[in-house]
Amino acid sequence: MEQEGVVLSGGIAFFEDENKYILPSCCCGLEDFSGVIDTIINKQSPWMGHDPAPGITYINDQVHVWPDDPETIDSHVNKSIQYSYKDLIDSLENTRKELQGFIEGPLYEWINKRDEQIASTIKDRMKQWIIK
Repeated sequence: MEQEGVVLSGGIAFFEDENKYILPSCCCGLEDFSGVIDTIINKQSPWMGHDPAPGITYINDQVHVWPDDPETIDSHVNKSIQYSYKDLIDSLENTRKELQGFIEGPLYEWINKRDEQIASTIKDRMKQWIIK
């Protein structure tokens, strides 16, 4: 709990529907959540792992999330998932609120049943590590 950061396997997934989605790849974790939001706000492509290496491109107010490096893939084979920039930012902010709600609610309550001091510490550290 004294570490500056943690590694939490996973990350942000992008969905068009239940059949078309782009998942984070190797070496990408939930600990990068705030960084992903920051890079998207600045219209850059965040780190979303490698092998494959998902990426994001921007055209005006459209965001294209690609399943692999958009500069090296065949765009006719690997179609992107498209969002409006505003919708994507709104979804990411809603996700941030849901993560905070999970940390302050179910996670805190589960740990609190065992140890109140550890629960408070974990809640604060998780918010610092993930939500920032």
